[in-house]
Formats: sequence, structure tokens, C-alpha cells
Amino acid sequence: MSLRLVCAMLLGMALVAAETSPISTSTVAGAEVVTVTIPAGWVSSIVQAGDRDLFAEKPVRVLINGGYFDAQGLPDALLINGTTQTGRLRHDSPYSGFVWADAAGVVHIARMVDPPVDAAWAIQTGPLLVEQGSSGINTSTSVAPRSVIALRRSQILVIRTARIGLKELANGLVTAGVEMAINLDGGPSSALQVKIDGVELERPGTAKVPYFLGFAAPRVP
Repeated sequence: MSLRLVCAMLLGMALVAAETSPISTSTVAGAEVVTVTIPAGWVSSIVQAGDRDLFAEKPVRVLINGGYFDAQGLPDALLINGTTQTGRLRHDSPYSGFVWADAAGVVHIARMVDPPVDAAWAIQTGPLLVEQGSSGINTSTSVAPRSVIALRRSQILVIRTARIGLKELANGLVTAGVEMAINLDGGPSSALQVKIDGVELERPGTAKVPYFLGFAAPRVP
């Protein structure tokens, strides 16, 4: 059995373990993989860097870095946040799709040329790691920390890894039954902050990230 196949199987097992616990941490081929299963009913939003500390005051929350950005700290592709659009629509690699929430708050991932209609927020990013249950990565890539949003049945998975290749990561996601998954900015931008079920976990990046994708319990009236 090849080392790559073993890595994919181990990552798949780690993601399956996340079905019974909101936070799963494992090591695959020397790379830490943290998977957070977002509780049903939680609300998602774009969190600007200036609002990060305020978001961190929420009693339970998950925060992961967003998409790619340029040297000026501006979105390198289209970012929709309510009625505001920044960046520009891209048709080149790696911008193969969008992750977004519709007006009802349901999170979607899809390969799209045009932006989603009536999105509460949307991030153009890529590549698509998993599409309709199949790997979207056919060639090996260099290893780097990764940030990923994935969908498995009715679950939203937020994933942050240490240095790993996209092909190995995609294969592991497929093994775990993930149906759709898209890559966010990685490398030094890859950052995760979690407080859920009394457990706090943080994997900071080293880059100054302009915005994040946040998940939190809805506010009780």
C-alpha cells in the first residue's frame, strides 16, 4: 500500500471521527489536521480583520481565514458581503468556484463562472478539492498549511491543516464521504480559532489577513 493511500485513509478516519465530536485533531504523515463540525443552526458571516477581536468575544465561535488577497491587503478575487462587493471576478486558476451562504443562511460550495445570486456573503476561491464526491486534484502539489470549507451531507466542516499536499488532502476528504470542498488561502494565511463545547483551540497564521469567515451560535433574544 502506497504512503499516499495510507495518508488519505488516515485523514479519512480523522474526518469520520469528527462526526461524533465537534473538534477532531489528528496527525497525518507528520501534518496536524484539525476538523471542526459546525453545529446545526449556527450563523455564518464575513468578519473583517478590524472586527476580529469583537467576534472573539462571542461565547462560542469558529473563525477561519478567508480567500486570497493582494499585496495591498485587498481581496484578490470577488468577495461579497451583503450589498458590498470588493475584489474582482476572476476566471483564472485557482479561482474555480465559490463558497457562499444564501439568504436563508444555507452554506453552498460550487464550481461557478458567475457569482451566486442573492448571496448573504460569497468568497470566490479555489481550487475545488472535492466535487460531487470525487477528488478535483489530479496532480501532486507542494506541501503547505491549508484552510478548507467542506460539506458532508448536512454538515459544514471547517478544516485547518499543517503542511500537506492538496492531492493527499482531497483524497482524504473523499474517503471521509465529503461531497464538496473548496480551498481557501493557505500557507502563512492559514489560521483557525475555535471555542466550542468548553474547548478552546487556536492555530494562528503568520500573515496579516484582511478578513475571515466566522461561524457562531445565533443570538438569543
